[in-house]
Amino acid sequence: MEPRDLYIGQMSLEVNGLRGQGVSSYHGCESRCKNAGGCHVGLLDGTYRFIQFSIAPSLLENLLTIDDGHTLGEF
Repeated sequence: MEPRDLYIGQMSLEVNGLRGQGVSSYHGCESRCKNAGGCHVGLLDGTYRFIQFSIAPSLLENLLTIDDGHTLGEF
């Protein structure tokens, strides 16, 4: 976590993307964690979820966008 805003237009819409801002979880073990299949993310309701590398970019964008009117199912 960093104390900065993320901007969708500047983000890599993939988990552990190599360019730009984005969703990642290396924890100092890059070679091992890159192959872990995804990363854990904390949600504002206090829960956490595992986001897989294979998540569709459009779904990841919807997860990162506030009040866009899209209904999200399980992910």
